[in-house]
Amino acid sequence: MCDADMARLAAYLDDRLPGWSVMWSPARRAFTAFGACTPECTIIEDKRVDDLIDQMRDAQLAALAAVRPVKVGQ
Repeated sequence: MCDADMARLAAYLDDRLPGWSVMWSPARRAFTAFGACTPECTIIEDKRVDDLIDQMRDAQLAALAAVRPVKVGQ
């Protein structure tokens, strides 16, 4: 894929993943996601979009777990 395709893919993710801002960096040849849906500033970078999405999901789930701890045995 060329840089224009990668930039379009980043824009697609940016539009469809609420709480995240996603961009493509041609200089680093990587995607970067900035999380507004996590309590702390979260920046995730990966060259593969699938791995980026997995890391974004993990960060979002960790943020939710910190806010709503699971109560066991009640």
